[in-house]
Amino acid sequence: MANVALPRRQSLVRRVLAGLFTSIILLTTAAVLLLFHVHQGTPEFQQVATWIAVAALLMGLGAGIFVGLSIVRSIQPTLAELSRVAEALTAGDLSVRSTVERNDELGEFATVFNRMATQLEAKTAKLEARDIQFGLQSLDEVLVNTTDITKLIRGSLEKVCQLTHAQLGSIYLWHGDRLLLSAEWGSNPKQTPTTIHLGEGLVGQAAKSGETIIWEGNELTGQPLVYKTPAGDLLPQSLSAWPLVLKKNLVGVLFLGSLTPLTAQNRNFLKSVDRRLATAVSNAQSVQTIAMQREELTTLFEQLADGIVLSDPAGRILKINSAGRAMLSVIATAEGEASSSGQSSPVVAKSMAEIIEQFDIRDPEANPLDLSDLVIFRAMATGEVTEDQIVLRQPDGSEVILSTKAAPLVGMGAELIGSVMILRDVTSERYREKVIQETNRIMIEQQKRMSILQRLTNLINQQLQDLNILLESTVEATCDAIAWAELCILALYEDDRLVFSATKGLPDQFATDANFSLEQDNLLLRVFKEGIPEEIRSGEASLVDNLAVKSALCVPIESSRSGRLGVLAIANTEIADAISREDINLLASFGVQAAIAIGNAQLINQIEAQNAQLLEATQLKSQFLANMSHELRTPMNAIIGFSQVLLRQRRDSLSENQQDMLERILRNGKSLLELINDILDLSKIEAGRMEASPEFFHLDELIQHTCDSLQPLASNKGLNFFFNNQIGRCTIYHDPVRVRQVITNLVSNAIKFTDHGDVKVVLHYSQPEPIANSEDDRDGQFIHQSSVELDHIEHLNQADSNKLDRQPPVIIDVCDTGIGIDAEHQRTIFEQFRQVDQSSTRRHGGTGLGLAITEQLVHMMGGEISLASTPGQGSTFTVELPSRYKQPFTTV
Repeated sequence: MANVALPRRQSLVRRVLAGLFTSIILLTTAAVLLLFHVHQGTPEFQQVATWIAVAALLMGLGAGIFVGLSIVRSIQPTLAELSRVAEALTAGDLSVRSTVERNDELGEFATVFNRMATQLEAKTAKLEARDIQFGLQSLDEVLVNTTDITKLIRGSLEKVCQLTHAQLGSIYLWHGDRLLLSAEWGSNPKQTPTTIHLGEGLVGQAAKSGETIIWEGNELTGQPLVYKTPAGDLLPQSLSAWPLVLKKNLVGVLFLGSLTPLTAQNRNFLKSVDRRLATAVSNAQSVQTIAMQREELTTLFEQLADGIVLSDPAGRILKINSAGRAMLSVIATAEGEASSSGQSSPVVAKSMAEIIEQFDIRDPEANPLDLSDLVIFRAMATGEVTEDQIVLRQPDGSEVILSTKAAPLVGMGAELIGSVMILRDVTSERYREKVIQETNRIMIEQQKRMSILQRLTNLINQQLQDLNILLESTVEATCDAIAWAELCILALYEDDRLVFSATKGLPDQFATDANFSLEQDNLLLRVFKEGIPEEIRSGEASLVDNLAVKSALCVPIESSRSGRLGVLAIANTEIADAISREDINLLASFGVQAAIAIGNAQLINQIEAQNAQLLEATQLKSQFLANMSHELRTPMNAIIGFSQVLLRQRRDSLSENQQDMLERILRNGKSLLELINDILDLSKIEAGRMEASPEFFHLDELIQHTCDSLQPLASNKGLNFFFNNQIGRCTIYHDPVRVRQVITNLVSNAIKFTDHGDVKVVLHYSQPEPIANSEDDRDGQFIHQSSVELDHIEHLNQADSNKLDRQPPVIIDVCDTGIGIDAEHQRTIFEQFRQVDQSSTRRHGGTGLGLAITEQLVHMMGGEISLASTPGQGSTFTVELPSRYKQPFTTV
């Protein structure tokens, strides 16, 4: 490695000595010359010597001055630099160094001075570090000695203010979305805000940015904070906010104010404090939260309704709550003697083994349990959650049913550290379950009984028309309902005797139609006479003579409406004590149901007999009316015929009186013939002898012809009578005679009961879907889309008949503006011989058969007839007929 050429050192002392030596030589030379001039020499020589001496003297003085000035000029900057460095070091800035670079003694002095400053800085740093360390240790003592968050914050703030010589201080903690004042030092409470949001003021800005903010000098202008002293209010010279951050999470902010600027040592100290303080505060908060949660868990643990038992692997009880203590405690006294207070105290076992010793523990099946059978040991053995039920039999004989569930507790290293067991007293629940089960059993029995009764009722109702089958069904249902019923007897009272009406399971030697006189004495007769159910247990008596049974039950067949009709008995020849309360109630219910059913059957038989008699009388009446009508029609036709002949004879003219009498005979004869025809039609309908002769015809033409024939009746009364055809040509398959008869009856009634106004007949379909027809549109009429136009009826075939099946029903409305019919009479207007005015002074005649016959005819043709009427405004009779009569088609 080449040697580095160092600059040659220039000695300042040597330079000064050289200058002084030169000056001394020159001055000495001038002095010698002057002395020599004074003592020797000529004037010229003296003059020369004088000038030389003066010159030497001047040169010596000049050299001295030059040397002095050059030395001063050379050392002045160096001394100024060293003075500046010394002042900086005095001010505490140990990082300042001299920049003098000289090769003389001053350069060496500057180097030594810098070395001294470096050593001073190092020693000062060590002292500051030691002071910071001492300060941190004293602060740690405060942070470690307490976990109370309030004491910790107040103590740490006081210590920080003392160590940093701060006169003002406060700590804000972060709560959700804001900073809340937690402690203060030396400040006026009125000047200290209790809540600060992010970005608000010095503290809020430091919290938001996460960086320390220090205000000194001009930055403090305008801030209102002061430090109150007896001498007056002092303005702080330094304000700083130190965010307390732990793992990038804001914990709080430390605020300090000082009357002097912060020193570097204090700043370094505070940089070290903020993290420690954040950690301590966070830990204190965690401890406080854990303490609160522990307190809550402890309270919850003690308040749980279920018992909780914590045990170690050996089964020793580590902790148990109050519910568990109540369940596993026994009343005991020391050595079995009463305590001084005369009262015993509950004692809880310290281990599961003691519990086994204290209680007689059994499973739900009453089998004794060992220690290993408890769920707490089974859970630790299997490592799984285990549950079971146990029964604790206490010394006083009482039993407690516990539902137990246990789970193993495993440590961080997967080692077994114990188990936890949950106890629940289910004694009352099991009692309720038993009550519910018994209630359900009773309800099921009742439902079964109701089902049996319902089945019996349905079966009885199905057999009401045949009494014998009804009785047999009752006996069968009784044996099916009661399982132990081996034989069953149903005996009814007939002619002062009790007769076996239906039996099942009787021995062969007993006749199924046996009967007993009321004077005899057996179980059946006693029950019938007294009306009280009786039972036989263990063969105490015989059901009837020579019929010994081990169990028997007999009830009366009786109801409030039918009275006592007989008895119903069941028995078993092998099973003793088979009767239960439910069987007695069920058989009694059977007796009541049987009485009602038998009474109903007897009543139905009576009603059927009466109905048969009435039907026969009705048929005889209808036959008589038909025969009489037929017999009356022959002479009536003769009378009408002869009257017409007399009126038409031309040989001898009749007088006016004779002609009037003949016209009356003819008119009354026709009226009487119409009445006879109505009676004959009604008789045929009632006798079922009315037959229809359906054929294809045009309904619109039939209605038009009928209206034309009735037009004179309307004209005589001055009525506006017309036919409104809304569907045009309409072909149907019906009996035209019966259709004409229906229309005639309705129109005749409409004209009869209308004194002024209109009478109209309207023909339309039940489902109106009209389309305009080119010809009929001029007359305001419409043709239905599905109407069947059959102009040539004589050429009809099966396909044309099928079209009528798709044609909707036709509607014939007969409307008038007559007197109308009250609502109360509209329900009975279609009854036979029924008229609105039944008095002898009624204005309108008639027998009241027209509407009855009309309704029967409409129904016979498969149609319906209805009435809509308003008194004083008129009536509308509506007839709805299917387009085709429902009979096999026959080609015309």
